Amino acid sequence: MERMGGLQSARSGVSSPRFVSDAEAKKLIRKARAGDRTAFSRLVRAYRPRVAALAYATVRDYDDAADVCQLVFIKLAQALPTFDDDRRFFTWLHRITINAAIDWLRREQRHSHEPLSAISGSLASSRGNPAEVHRQQVIRREIGRCARRLDPVSRRLFIARAWQGRSPEELRQTYRMPSSTIRWHIARARNQLQRDLRSRLSARWAYDLKPL
Repeated sequence: MERMGGLQSARSGVSSPRFVSDAEAKKLIRKARAGDRTAFSRLVRAYRPRVAALAYATVRDYDDAADVCQLVFIKLAQALPTFDDDRRFFTWLHRITINAAIDWLRREQRHSHEPLSAISGSLASSRGNPAEVHRQQVIRREIGRCARRLDPVSRRLFIARAWQGRSPEELRQTYRMPSSTIRWHIARARNQLQRDLRSRLSARWAYDLKPL
């Protein structure tokens, strides 16, 4: 995947893009400000490996670091008009990267503690039927346990879509991911949850997650 380029290069030993000096970076910034997309692409290619490595050093997860890296360059594109030419470019980019990585970690910590009691909304009420109440309690508990085993991105997107009822468009805007990537994460989470539930629950308690 393109967004993993910097991390893949670092792990595989693939040669990195040509080093760009601070003076060259500032020339590219001036061109990018004037609407030169090629100049901005060159800037991204030149600095992606360092941004990716810095993001990974902070979040300690390759997938999360790739997402942070992608977010950093979105922020960079938005912030170019405010760049002070008297500053060193990488010092500025370093700060953007660290702030983005810290924000990511805070958001991850918040989501990792989200109450999975939201799951209860996906299970019908069965008052008056003790056997069915017990069955759903077991299912609810097992879904919570299985959900905690999902990777953070897939868990967060699945919970937002399946249990919080957020639309695909809301997720795309909130997490700044392509719709195809969001669908992949959600389908991956659903399939893993379904497999885990089938392995943990007996046949008489089988529970099928509804397609999203």
